[in-house]
Amino acid sequence: MNRRLFFCVFLLGLHSYAIAQADSYTDSLISYVDTATLNTAHVQNLLNIGYRYTYSTPDKAEPYLIKADSIAQLLGENDRMNAVIQSYFGILYHQLTRYEEALLHTDKAIDLFEKLVLHSIRLSASSIRVRSMVL
Repeated sequence: MNRRLFFCVFLLGLHSYAIAQADSYTDSLISYVDTATLNTAHVQNLLNIGYRYTYSTPDKAEPYLIKADSIAQLLGENDRMNAVIQSYFGILYHQLTRYEEALLHTDKAIDLFEKLVLHSIRLSASSIRVRSMVL
């Protein structure tokens, strides 16, 4: 009985420590984002913060994802980054039980990912044709 009680207290302490570590990591990302220049790394850090909040406190995640999306649009980010952003919105809105919005953003992400895959297949096919011509 004493071993079980000790084990439960130990796990509770370990869990609290892990949560504190995750919170301090998120806090350090937030302080970095507040001082960073607008670039792709900045967008990725905002996405990281938003994604981390999506599962712990989803109501805090949306402003970071919105900011990441607006900066990505301002920078003219590629379809891959936009697909990731849309998928993160889809996950967030699902967590918040805003299912229609979740479906809308997930569909946008799927469309962008499909476009990227088709583009990649076309590039591979043209590369194979060029190699066969050379040989």
